[in-house]
Amino acid sequence: MAGGRAAYKAFLLCNYTLLGAASACIFLTLSLRLAPSPCGLLLVFLHALTAPKQIHEIKDFLLTARRKDARSVRIKRSKDAVKFKVRCSKYLYTLCVYDTEKAIKLKQSLPPGLSVQEVYKQLGMPNILLYRQNSTEFSNKNRTLVVQYSLKIEQDIECGGAYIKLMSGYVNQKKFGGDTPYSFMFGPDICGDQKKKLHLILSYQGQNYPIKKDLKCETDKLTHFYTFILRPDATYSLLIDNREREFGSMYTDWDILPPRRIKDVNAKKPKDWDDREYIEDPDQVKPEGYDSIPKEITDAKDKKPESWDDDDDGIWKPRMIPNPEYKGPWKRKKIKDPNYKGKWKAPWIVNPEFEDDPDLYVLKPLQYVGIEVWQAEKEAFEGAERKRKAREEEEARRAREEGERRRRERDRDRGRDRYRDRYKHHRHYDYHDEL
Repeated sequence: MAGGRAAYKAFLLCNYTLLGAASACIFLTLSLRLAPSPCGLLLVFLHALTAPKQIHEIKDFLLTARRKDARSVRIKRSKDAVKFKVRCSKYLYTLCVYDTEKAIKLKQSLPPGLSVQEVYKQLGMPNILLYRQNSTEFSNKNRTLVVQYSLKIEQDIECGGAYIKLMSGYVNQKKFGGDTPYSFMFGPDICGDQKKKLHLILSYQGQNYPIKKDLKCETDKLTHFYTFILRPDATYSLLIDNREREFGSMYTDWDILPPRRIKDVNAKKPKDWDDREYIEDPDQVKPEGYDSIPKEITDAKDKKPESWDDDDDGIWKPRMIPNPEYKGPWKRKKIKDPNYKGKWKAPWIVNPEFEDDPDLYVLKPLQYVGIEVWQAEKEAFEGAERKRKAREEEEARRAREEGERRRRERDRDRGRDRYRDRYKHHRHYDYHDEL
């Protein structure tokens, strides 16, 4: 798909906390801001935690170029690379962006977080890679895993998404993309009015399992916080803007394991099972002459008109009206069945195919955080390009006005200096000195 020049921005703020064994918890927080984005992928190398009760900020995620073991993973097919700086507190890091198109080198100081901005001539799928360093993986075994990130989409999009992915093992950064295996995926997916879904996918034994529930995401232009909490008892909570939207268990809301209990397909309803809630009253007897009650009777108030002529008009008959004593076909009244046992259902039995896994909630040892951002709208890129040009024109206008102001001030100062030099007072030529 060919598109106009597109501006891509993504802000990333990472930190996670590993508490003590009594209330062990792994906490991962990311912040992402899109305005708007082409198809893109971001890969961040995670620095693992080994000691409890430590708080690691973003500098533990972004990889410094000062370290001797830091290295850049270069893509052979890309000749151009963007290098820009990420400022985190007093630390400064370098990020390399590789793309098939000619890249633009960014020279700007950024606040804490990660900012990416590129201009593309056509839609593509770039790989955004960080310098990486040696570190060990970490696991959520016997710990509560909390993944949270904020997302703001500044423009209306018809088709796009932004996902957080946690990856395990070795990831070839040269080939990192949408098909790269992952252990966890979480984020909104919007495509038209019909699809506004929040993806929540867990990996188990190399296979991805999406949640069975239909989760809805936010679609406005405000910032929203998405939080996923996975506990050691395999229960989970999903929060949006700190409000719980879903709660459940991995055993029931994912088709990872067979169900613990199933209905006995071989069971049959007993012959003496009475599932009639109401029955006819056997003691009630039909009254005598009930069947002879007519359905309609003649109207006693109806009288023969005086102008009625039987020879010309025929024999006059009064009109018929419903009989108030007629109650319809006789039926016995319904009473509660004293032998009612309820609706019969097949009993639940233990599923012979179920094998419990106490580590069902445990993901593969995590080492990478990936951010996948994609958007397939040419109009969004063109709108971003128009905004960029308008901003540049406004900055140029302000710079021009500021230059004119300074020029006028310099001319005024120079004129004042020339006037002062021409009419300044020379003390040795003053005739009052001779008096």
